[in-house]
Amino acid sequence: QTRKEAGARSEGASYWAVGEVADWFVPLNLDPAVRSTQAAALRARALTEEGARDSFENLLFSLCRFRQVTGHYPDNITVVGYDFKRARFEQLHREALRFPAERFFYVGTPAPSGGSDEALVARRLQSEAAVRQLFEADPFGCSTPELVEKRLARDPFHRSPAYGAAACPEMRPLMQRCESQQRNGNHDKGGEAAHLVVPWAGA
Repeated sequence: QTRKEAGARSEGASYWAVGEVADWFVPLNLDPAVRSTQAAALRARALTEEGARDSFENLLFSLCRFRQVTGHYPDNITVVGYDFKRARFEQLHREALRFPAERFFYVGTPAPSGGSDEALVARRLQSEAAVRQLFEADPFGCSTPELVEKRLARDPFHRSPAYGAAACPEMRPLMQRCESQQRNGNHDKGGEAAHLVVPWAGA
């Protein structure tokens, strides 16, 4: 759903489909009945978030989606992503949402190998550094043209906003942050966002 050539299927839905085909990665050496029970239990807990258009929205919307399904916010968050994106999530997105560092975990995975192509690896790291710089200046990605345009480009099917104001009422100041900035015409460099009330601050 974020790339027209990929069709109207979200990244999250594609991961869910892989889990389904792989029997939710339950060990093959278990008794078939046990494997079936464990796979069914994992399947029941596996949910997708399908509205995000960039890494910040991945984290923000996942918190809201968790609240929608369970009725409360998570005690801990574990993000699985490429090693080179660790700083973006741990130092920028997590801090923007003021989620406690001691309850936030990042599991890094190697990026697809560039083999001996050092130029490819260098471009990847350079690109990531540029993205981090953009989010440092604009933590919510509301006003920087490059971030705004990327979100617009990643909605080729013109979907409705992912979550209405009633979806996660405790998160309303976060979910409507960009709208507030646009109304006020200000560029938030993190100062105002630091004073937003978040539902997990005292959890």
